[in-house]
Amino acid sequence: MGLDTASVGLLLLLLAGLLVLGTATGFWDVAVSVHAAALERRLGRAALMPRFFAGFSVGTVAGACLGALLTALRVPVRLRIGAVALLVALATPAAVRRFLPRPALPSPSSPGDARESGAPAWRDPRTTRRDAPDTAAVTPTP
Repeated sequence: MGLDTASVGLLLLLLAGLLVLGTATGFWDVAVSVHAAALERRLGRAALMPRFFAGFSVGTVAGACLGALLTALRVPVRLRIGAVALLVALATPAAVRRFLPRPALPSPSSPGDARESGAPAWRDPRTTRRDAPDTAAVTPTP
């Protein structure tokens, strides 16, 4: 029982889509955590982070329930995906306007100070591992 060429192509497409979805979810998760931490610092309250993750969980369950309902009502998948894409495209710009403003970066005190200059994190020596032989070839040098 083998896979034909069309099945392999669809499997690869599915795997690529799952990779993109997982990567995007990871980036989004980090962004929510950073925003929640900044909001906690600004407001001086330490109990906000759990609310951000509770909101994510409630949204996940609500989306799953809505998807199950639309499946039971036999709404075509293409119509559902199109409606969600339209909703995200309209809601995202409105939501971004409510984010905290980004603070201005301080001017660097010295050219070698990666943390204060706003240099990318991968150039910061504290974030690279130089003791592992398998990463030596891909670890950038400052």
